Amino acid sequence: GEEGSQASELEHLVRYLKSHIRPDIVHLSNALLLGLARRLKSDLGAAVVCSLQDENEWIDPMRPQYRDRVWNLMAERAGDVDAFIAASRFYADKAARQMKLPSEKVHVVYGGVDLDGYEPAPLTLDPPAIGYLCRMNESFGLGVVVDAFLLLKQEPAFRRLKLYLTGGYTGDDKPFIHEMKKKIKKAGFWHDVEIWHEFDKPHRIQFLRKLSVLSVPVLVGEAFGAYQIEALAAGVPIVQPNLGGYPEFIETTGGGVLYEPNDGEHLAEAIKKLLNSPDDLREMGRAGKDAVYRNFTMMQMAENIAGVYEKIAKKE
Repeated sequence: GEEGSQASELEHLVRYLKSHIRPDIVHLSNALLLGLARRLKSDLGAAVVCSLQDENEWIDPMRPQYRDRVWNLMAERAGDVDAFIAASRFYADKAARQMKLPSEKVHVVYGGVDLDGYEPAPLTLDPPAIGYLCRMNESFGLGVVVDAFLLLKQEPAFRRLKLYLTGGYTGDDKPFIHEMKKKIKKAGFWHDVEIWHEFDKPHRIQFLRKLSVLSVPVLVGEAFGAYQIEALAAGVPIVQPNLGGYPEFIETTGGGVLYEPNDGEHLAEAIKKLLNSPDDLREMGRAGKDAVYRNFTMMQMAENIAGVYEKIAKKE
């Protein structure tokens, strides 16, 4: 903030907002920007809202002395914020503990997706297919999905099983992806794997229609995960580890199953059970789709956020 290395840029931002916009509310996209809040509030007279989602993924990998300093500073600067909006109850509670936030300041607003264009997947299981829709990275659980796929392929009943992957990757991910390819090729199943390099919305919609189940088993879990909404928008059940915000989402939607611990063996068992119960699979897909269209649209999310703004405005 005003005491940091970007103090001059903060000064420029405040001066511009004050002279050109004069907002009533400023909404920060994440808690890593809390250093902006004090000046925004004092100089603009605006209320400050801050979204919360997976800040720990950036902070916790730091060396302990820096990690503790950052969390302590964030807890201090949180006092300059009028309301926090968390992506799940799980993460609301986690952030409140970590940053010592009063419960009345933390609101839960689930994410939403523009659902125009999504079409129900046929779920014919002909052939059955596992999907992964996220950055193709070790920490996001791609290795767990690959291990589950290889275990299932060893069973005669799943010889036709397919694995579809999309979400892109960076240069840092290439060595890991290369290892995954080698592993699958060595097992003799590379011909049953397909990587979709295009993953804009039209391609994601086509991708989801080919799936029987989707799994993005982030190793330590995460606060939310929009890929879950997208899968259920297409009526594709999700299979997720019992970590982070996943249990909350699955309980709310009825569109998937949980497994633990988060490894290939237990993911394979959970997928196997679903694929062997096609009626349950399709019912889960229908229930999840209905729940997403009721509660996880972009418009619903906007209305819920606007409700938080209105509460703040009344206090002001």
